Amino acid sequence: MKTNTETPRDADASTTPTKPCEVRARYEAAAQALSEALGRKRAMSERAAKMARAGEAAQAQANAVREQYRELLSQVDGELTREIQKLRASERSSLTLVEEYAALQQEIQTQVTGMELEVAELAWAGMERRNRVLELASQEAFDALMALAGDAMAATYALHRRATLSSVLVQMRPSDGQVLAGFVYKLEKQIKERLDSVGEQVDREIGVKELELDGADMVLAGSPSRRAVLRRAEEDARSH
Repeated sequence: MKTNTETPRDADASTTPTKPCEVRARYEAAAQALSEALGRKRAMSERAAKMARAGEAAQAQANAVREQYRELLSQVDGELTREIQKLRASERSSLTLVEEYAALQQEIQTQVTGMELEVAELAWAGMERRNRVLELASQEAFDALMALAGDAMAATYALHRRATLSSVLVQMRPSDGQVLAGFVYKLEKQIKERLDSVGEQVDREIGVKELELDGADMVLAGSPSRRAVLRRAEEDARSH
């Protein structure tokens, strides 16, 4: 089944977007393609389940009719009355439905299985493009922070360094790396205290919806080699 969204197989052949709007647009397109594929897969799975339920109902009907004519047979010493013949015909009709529903279910289930590769490839493409969005959002936020408070942070670190070094003997002074680590530790504590309150802001900075993955085979999505094997097998099957 073909889609309008590139899969990981052709993503390398395309130009990597650099503008924020392009990066987010490519992710949105991949997320939409995955959502639509998952929707088709769910619809087919529901149809397969419906066929299974219909088959079970037909089998139950056949069983009930069989019990009825067997009981009648015992009452008439094995004579095939018209009523018994009608019941047997009803049983045969129900059993035919059982077979037809089973065949339809198998056909639909085969289609569902065939979609696993498409969904896995779209999931992988979506995850890669979301990672690119997260990298972009992270860099944008960092650049904004530096533009807004970079000088203040540098001055704060300079003061921290002077305070740290001024109170110890020269031979016991920590290295620049140790001084920086002490500053980063203080900064880390302040950041962690604020993490729980910035969730909505983080979502705004990312600027895209979450990737829908419920229903995707994540083991298959995370195995390029296995997907390549399945893709070759699928292409070989179509060529014969």
